[in-house]
Amino acid sequence: MQRTPTPLALELLVHGVAGAAPEELLGDPRTVRVTGDATAAVFRRTDDADAEAHPARYTGRPVPEAYCWSRLTSGNGARALWLLLPFMVAHLAHWARPAAPGPPRAVRAYGVLVRLVALSLTVLLIAAACEVCLDLVAWQCAGSAHCAASRSWLGPLATAGGAGPGRRLALAALLPAALTGLLWYLSNRTWSAYESQPPPPGTGDQDGDDGATPALGRPGFWYGRRLVARPRAAHPCAPPCYAERAVPDLTWRMTTWTGRTGGRLVVSGHSQGSVLAAAAVWQLPPAVRHRVALLTYGSPLTRLYGRWFPAYFGPAPLRALHRDVDCWRNLWRATDPIGGPVLAGTDGGPAVDRGPLADPLAYGRTPSHPLPAPILGHGDYQADPVFAAERDALLVRLAARTDVPPPRPRPGPDPVGDRGPGVSREPSGPADPPGTAG
Repeated sequence: MQRTPTPLALELLVHGVAGAAPEELLGDPRTVRVTGDATAAVFRRTDDADAEAHPARYTGRPVPEAYCWSRLTSGNGARALWLLLPFMVAHLAHWARPAAPGPPRAVRAYGVLVRLVALSLTVLLIAAACEVCLDLVAWQCAGSAHCAASRSWLGPLATAGGAGPGRRLALAALLPAALTGLLWYLSNRTWSAYESQPPPPGTGDQDGDDGATPALGRPGFWYGRRLVARPRAAHPCAPPCYAERAVPDLTWRMTTWTGRTGGRLVVSGHSQGSVLAAAAVWQLPPAVRHRVALLTYGSPLTRLYGRWFPAYFGPAPLRALHRDVDCWRNLWRATDPIGGPVLAGTDGGPAVDRGPLADPLAYGRTPSHPLPAPILGHGDYQADPVFAAERDALLVRLAARTDVPPPRPRPGPDPVGDRGPGVSREPSGPADPPGTAG
């Protein structure tokens, strides 16, 4: 009797906000872009590009894959101008609200008040422009021959004054109107960049909300379909939200790969990458979620996000995530200033946190470590043997699950070598890896 081959296993690595080149993440100078563009993409080692066609080569080990997204947070200096707009404060007030155990009416009232404050900021900005353009410039200075004579740039308004102040005010009103149009253009441009993306199939009703699902687990949260589930919920003018590109990228990759291969997948996220990985797993359809394990390390989910955004990353939402994804392990060190444990208690289920890990890995001088070992702190979690042991244990737990649905039948042979959709033989090259952006 012919033995059924073991489904392929995949490890999807997600770096932190500091960024990393695919060659660094994969430990190989030869990498190939599997899917994505110059802004964010999934990479593999060149030797692993056609791993789906040769699963027997990867018995007992997963195929490493890296999602590089650092160019989503880098760019020209114009991005820093968003910090000058007061609307960022309104967005922070909206998403930093504490968890509300009371009736949902209070939550809606809070949202309405924040949006009214954001609207007042918009009115204040436009009113200030009107004060300067209409009153100080068009009415007072352009109407005075002495003031207009010393300012040549007021020539058009001063000349128009011959027809009365009404024409001066009408011309000056073009500037506040242009400012209003600029705000609309910026908000529409940033929204269309990432938030207009469609969710993967099988994620459920995007407008359905039973009130018990955590906000980050609601279908369509990261796809701009509902005003209350969007990062620009307080005000339409906001910088591009990189999570609205990164989370759908990860969700689509995990959904399509597991559906096509029927394999097991461990998404391992470091630092900010652990937040993106957790948010992406939250968005997976239940059938896909049962094939996926979550490995986080150096994670600020509780230490930073749980403290500042308790309604979305507090103990209750994270416990709900653990109930949905019981194959979850988190590694942390006492020397890590950013990451830490994510769940103090697990309600009787499998433990999530493992730590504190030893740092440094060896103390003093030994025959195997003749020189003093460095203190790793927030980085190099993969250098600890515990990392590989926990990753392999998660894959074993996934293989032992009995409620995993059978894989879908695969289509006929791929005419380009059965590498799967989106696989490109184009090497990453030194000039175009997303992780190397400055």
